[in-house]
Amino acid sequence: MGFLKKHYEKVLLSVVLLGLAIAAYWLPMAVQQARTESKVPVAPARPKSNSIPALDFKTELAALKAMASPTPVSFSGEHRLVNPATWKRMPDGSVKKFLSMGSDALVITTIRPLFTIITYDRAASSGVYINVQQQAKGESKFQEYLKVGEQSKSKLFTIREVKGDVDDPSEVVIKLADLQETVSLKKGQPYQKVDDYSADLKYPPENKSFSGKRKGELINFGGENRKIVYIGGNEIRITEQTGNQITITWAGKP
Repeated sequence: MGFLKKHYEKVLLSVVLLGLAIAAYWLPMAVQQARTESKVPVAPARPKSNSIPALDFKTELAALKAMASPTPVSFSGEHRLVNPATWKRMPDGSVKKFLSMGSDALVITTIRPLFTIITYDRAASSGVYINVQQQAKGESKFQEYLKVGEQSKSKLFTIREVKGDVDDPSEVVIKLADLQETVSLKKGQPYQKVDDYSADLKYPPENKSFSGKRKGELINFGGENRKIVYIGGNEIRITEQTGNQITITWAGKP
């Protein structure tokens, strides 16, 4: 014990030096072993099964299908985000809400066809009486007396043939000037064709009505004149003072 007490520093130093010597001897061998092991190829882990599981694309396919048919976005009608409603005081003092103003608020109430009507009336002597009415020209019914081969004063048709009894023919054949075709007229069975249309309209924001309007006429609402440039069987086109043309459709039947 006396020896250890006097020389414990030397003993401790000797133990440390011995450990360093062992480490110096072992370290080169450990490095060499690590290099050798690093050169050995590592076999990849093989899956338990050679078959690849099927991929599930249900979510992605559903998203693509939804993108192909997007939900339509309405920017008109009751949609109030970009189309604010207008509140207007009416002549009777009441206040009403209107979803549209100007030409967009114009409503068609009726579209009626305007006919040319040709009717065989009766025979007299060697000729026949024919009744004619041209509604598009605003003309009332008028009558013409014609013989075979004669053209009507209205220039609409020519008498081509009278069939049946001389005193009471059953049929009169006429040739139309504009269509260059023949038409058979019998009593109670007039010939008629559509020449044009007239329309009734209304403008609710000002409680205005326009009856029997024709192509070329002006209508005034919203402080401006609009011109009717076309009337068809189910639509009307008007031109505003700016030159902008508006088409208004009608759900009814003429």
